[in-house]
Amino acid sequence: MTGKPGAIPARYYNPPERAGHDFRPMMVWLSPDGSQILRRDYWGEYAVTFIYDLHYRLLLGETGGAILGWLGFVLLALLLSGLWAWWPRGSWRKALRLKPGATRTGACGTGTSLPGCPVWCFCSS
Repeated sequence: MTGKPGAIPARYYNPPERAGHDFRPMMVWLSPDGSQILRRDYWGEYAVTFIYDLHYRLLLGETGGAILGWLGFVLLALLLSGLWAWWPRGSWRKALRLKPGATRTGACGTGTSLPGCPVWCFCSS
């Protein structure tokens, strides 16, 4: 069925045991000949699907989906406003040019040293 040797994965999308849950299909792995059930789990009850649900909906069902949907719009607005603020108003060559004096107020101003930075990156105290 899968084109590969080994167990055959199957899903039952609406098991009666999980009737009140939003999305909890039964995941079944059958032997290669289909005669035995090798493993049976429900979505969200083993590590990989738990991690997926945590990142997909914060384990909060419909509410988590709405929260993450709105956060997606907020992040899109932040991305677009940052791009607008960064967009060069003059020449692209001038905007993308390396500016050695700019690092004195950047990461070097915090007292940290960055490995791999050129000599001009390190600030004197």
